[in-house]
Order: sequence, then C-alpha cells, then structure tokens
Amino acid sequence: MKKNEKIIVVIVGIILLSVILFQKFTQKEKQYIIVKHHTTVILRIDSNVDQEYIVHGDVGEMHIEVKNKKFRVSYVECPDKLCEKQGWQNMRDGVPIVCLPNRIIIERELLSS
Repeated sequence: MKKNEKIIVVIVGIILLSVILFQKFTQKEKQYIIVKHHTTVILRIDSNVDQEYIVHGDVGEMHIEVKNKKFRVSYVECPDKLCEKQGWQNMRDGVPIVCLPNRIIIERELLSS
C-alpha cells in the first residue's frame, strides 16, 4: 500500500468514527411514562412535556402531574391516598407509583430512537 493510500484510509476512518460518535451523542433517549389500569396501558406520556393528566380507575379520578421529567399523583379519589403521598418520582430511578384501590400503575418506559 502506498503512502497516499494509507493517508486516504486513515482520513476515511476518522470521518466514519466522527459520524458514529456524533450520532451517538446527539441521539436523545425518548422517555415515556405509561399509565396502566389493571394490565392495559391507558395512557403514554412524554416525560419532556410538562402537563397534568386525568385518568379514571376503579374508585375514581386520578390527576397525574408531569414536570421537569418527574411525575406524581397530585390528586386521587381513593380512601388511603398513598400514591398521592408518595410524591415526585424521577425518570432515572424508575420507581413506579401504584394505586391499589384504583388499580392504576404509573411507571417509566424507555425507548431508544
């Protein structure tokens, strides 16, 4: 292999490596919060969108608030309100919020784009 050919191979290799690294570091992981009633997904929420959602369970209404990639139950119509008392959960930890009287589970779902 001639000197010019080696230089071309090295340049092409550097360009390919740069493209791969650029794609890897600019690709964001989409993070969703899913809400299940019994075992059925009833709502899929983008964690990047700050908003409040209302779902209905076996006992009554549940308000789910999403803010700064965190989620919580801000209001619930059930006797014990343990899910409301659980407070804010972040996407990193992956701790679900469970409301047994309403049979609702709120948890994260990670999808790579």
